Amino acid sequence: MTLQALDPVYVDFYAPQKSLGKIALKQRMVLETDAFAGERFTGEISSIDPKVDPATRNIQVRATVRNPKRASCPHVRHGGSIATGGPQRFITLPQTSVS
Repeated sequence: MTLQALDPVYVDFYAPQKSLGKIALKQRMVLETDAFAGERFTGEISSIDPKVDPATRNIQVRATVRNPKRASCPHVRHGGSIATGGPQRFITLPQTSVS
C-alpha cells in the first residue's frame, strides 16, 4: 500500500539549468492533463533543488498544486507551464513600411 495526498498534489519535474534564473519560489504554475481535458490546475513553485544534476545539467523543481475537488491524482501524466514574465506588447509592421 502507498499513501498519497490528493490535496495538495506535489509535482516534481526537471528544468534545464539555463532556466534557473527564470524560476523562483512562490512563482505561479499551471498544470493540464489529458485525463481531465479542459481542466487547469494552478499552483506555485515550492522548492528548487540547489544541486544541478551533473549528467543531465537539469535542476529538480517541486510545485504544490491545490486540488480541492480531488480532480487530479498522483501518477497521472501532466503537462505544465510556468509564468516566467509579464505580458509584453509588440507592434507588428509590414516589412514595406520599415523599408
